[in-house]
Amino acid sequence: MRKRIGLVLHNIHEEYSVELIKGVKRFCKENSIQLILFPINSKLSEKFNFEYRNHAIKELINKSNLDGVIFSAGTLCSFITKKDFKNELDKLGDIPIVNIGINIPGYSFVTSDTKKAFKKMVSHIIEKHKRKKFLVFTSYDNNSDSFLRKKWLIEVLNSHNIELKENQIINAQFNRLSAKLKIQDYVNKNGLNFDSIVCLNDSMAFGIIEGLNELNYTAPKDYIIVGFDNSNRATFSIPTLSTIDPRIAEQGYQAGKIIKELFTSPNSKITTTIDGKEKYRVSCGCISDKDLSYDYIDDSNNIAKFSDKDIYNIVHLHPQSANLELYILHQLIQTSLTVVNLEQLFNMMPKYIKYSSLKGIAIFSYDKPKLYSSTKRKFFIPKKTKRIFSYEINTDNPNINEEYINPLVNFFPENTFNEEYDEILIYPLFEGKYQYGYIIAPLNDKNYLFYEVLFELFSKEITSAIKLSNEQITNSKFESKNTKLKIHLSKLDTLSNTDELTQINNRRGFMNLVTKMIKNSISNNRTGLIIFCDMDGLKKINDTYGHEAGDKAIIMQTQILQNSIRSTDIIGRLGGDEFAIAVEGMTLESFKKFKQKVINNTKIVNKNSNEKFEVSVSLGAAEYSIDNPNIDKLLSIADNELYKEKTMKKSKN
Repeated sequence: MRKRIGLVLHNIHEEYSVELIKGVKRFCKENSIQLILFPINSKLSEKFNFEYRNHAIKELINKSNLDGVIFSAGTLCSFITKKDFKNELDKLGDIPIVNIGINIPGYSFVTSDTKKAFKKMVSHIIEKHKRKKFLVFTSYDNNSDSFLRKKWLIEVLNSHNIELKENQIINAQFNRLSAKLKIQDYVNKNGLNFDSIVCLNDSMAFGIIEGLNELNYTAPKDYIIVGFDNSNRATFSIPTLSTIDPRIAEQGYQAGKIIKELFTSPNSKITTTIDGKEKYRVSCGCISDKDLSYDYIDDSNNIAKFSDKDIYNIVHLHPQSANLELYILHQLIQTSLTVVNLEQLFNMMPKYIKYSSLKGIAIFSYDKPKLYSSTKRKFFIPKKTKRIFSYEINTDNPNINEEYINPLVNFFPENTFNEEYDEILIYPLFEGKYQYGYIIAPLNDKNYLFYEVLFELFSKEITSAIKLSNEQITNSKFESKNTKLKIHLSKLDTLSNTDELTQINNRRGFMNLVTKMIKNSISNNRTGLIIFCDMDGLKKINDTYGHEAGDKAIIMQTQILQNSIRSTDIIGRLGGDEFAIAVEGMTLESFKKFKQKVINNTKIVNKNSNEKFEVSVSLGAAEYSIDNPNIDKLLSIADNELYKEKTMKKSKN
């Protein structure tokens, strides 16, 4: 059997992760090595807690399962201290390990050095484009990347006798919207008193370009702008963005090379530094926006051009593929709204797999779900795990014969699939803090965000089916009382419509009830409102006080909204801190009184709370009628109104 390399990442859908996978994947393909992807966390579901998913995956990482493992340590250490991360690595034994993005003492690592490239970029602005009036968009100095990049910038400016005043340094969040609002505010107050903008990431640069376009200023005609990251969007934004490429894919490739060396020299500590590269494009005036075949110009004036294939992919295939994948996910969601047992699920899975363009899938289940204890910080995968299902698109029928294995020795047996695939994803099956098993799936050439969403959907479907099947088996032992089974199934139906944290309607329960309510209202010539509710600053509460505090904040939000509505109104939690309320008979005019009621109840709840934080809620509303009965459209309109309120709040602050 050929060698296996594991790649442990925070997730697989963000651009950094995608580029990292690309580099490791290229190395593995060149060396006939099988790549196993281990995503630890998914931002798409708040229930997937980093800590216990981290421990669950680490159990599978050993010399029996893998020949070496690469960790995206830079991103993973955003969730765990370097000390704790090192302690976990020390427990993995003598398996070859390489870290990317950060130096963990005692282990080989790959990092990127962007200092030289960044300084070249700033010097290029001054020397080639003769610019001296700078604005700098940075994040707050507690961000280490922001601090270093700003330090390098000031060093270059000082060497050219250019002073950077405090009012020329604009602190924003590392995102598009924050930078957009900041630049518009700055220009409205000061005018265009600058000729160049340096952004410490690409997202801020895109926001600034958008914001200044709205004020009728364009780059590079009125100003020049550069970013940092060389994100995919930088190559086809308008204008294309001059930026710094940290060469993430190359870091992944070099990590693979180090792993290969460690196969034969396991006690070695090997380090590699990848130099960042400057990408000079339209936004700094180096390339004319009339010639769209150019990608960038390097520091030696060498021109890199898009191939016809690249341009075709950007203009045609990428949008087409994205739309198709969204359609596939939509169809899968539509067909997966009913809770089914394992037998029913297995009958549906071949269609799911073919429809989603997967090569195959295998499901491994524990006899009993395993609970992670946050107090004891313990998680042990059972030594007996059964394969309950496997299927490949090139086979006629799925294999549903149960087979027990020891996942600590071999997390999937050689006979799981007929082919030996190049790239395999391992996705733990979690619901809350309980792990039910894991999925193993060979991947096709698809968007990784598509896979992230797809496997989260699969995870929920499979865990629900396992739970239901277990319940049915248990209840079959007491079949003499058939009424008990009916009662239990009724409770199960209630649970499927109830939010676990808040004990109010979940999205499914809310949509079912409100659809019926709107239909009944319209048939009786009545109207009403759909209200969209969102908490202000949940992320800050999570970041400052922890996710447990975030859950408490969501419960406080629920209390506020419940205290503000009538017994006949319908409330539901759509996900995260997003809530919705359906109110029959309320108009947009009377909605103002409702908002004030929410504000008053918010003050009461905050006053009676013993928490260190306070909660605040933003609202938006849409009126349903015979001309506008669609619940999805109503929620979208209400969401847009909420966004306006949030924007107004931010501008006041």
